[in-house]
Amino acid sequence: MLYCSLLLFTVIACVEAKPAHHEENPIYSVFYHSYSKPLVLSLSKAEEDLLRKAAPPKAKTSNLMNLALLSKDKYPKMYEKVMEYKIERQERKDLEASRPEKVRKFIDDRTIFFLQKDVKKAFPAELQKAAIELSKMDDEEKKALLEYYPNLKIVTESVHFKAISKNNKKASQEVKKLIDEFSTYKIKDNLIVKD
Repeated sequence: MLYCSLLLFTVIACVEAKPAHHEENPIYSVFYHSYSKPLVLSLSKAEEDLLRKAAPPKAKTSNLMNLALLSKDKYPKMYEKVMEYKIERQERKDLEASRPEKVRKFIDDRTIFFLQKDVKKAFPAELQKAAIELSKMDDEEKKALLEYYPNLKIVTESVHFKAISKNNKKASQEVKKLIDEFSTYKIKDNLIVKD
């Protein structure tokens, strides 16, 4: 439960966040994902007050979703909002659960990585780690990962990226070459594109 809460908090904190250092070099946007807006049960203050007042005297909950469910006959529109919210929340959970385990782990690792203070300094090692993890994935896992990280596709096509996971002795040199290569690229609509 704590892990899920941490992940949810991280996702909410990253909404519409711009990748760190992407102005210097677009490669820093490789793990950027434009998160969809966080799900919020959108009830106005007046609607919340109505639900609280309409709650049966013996209701043992202050949770707005539960109050709306208890008042569904009296306030059907609020009940509809709650049901739409619950359906959308379940769809998101199902989507996350449908991703292969390696993909979920990859996403979690990158999310945690970007919570570090000095991302730029640690980035080369993280890029090398990501290349190795990606090389161990099958085609279905790679496809799911590229849907989540659209910028990863252009990076994986680089000969330097492919060389990172194949040669441990020269991996750090290949990471540097990859970073240098992408210094000539640009960011357009949050996607890495060739200049």
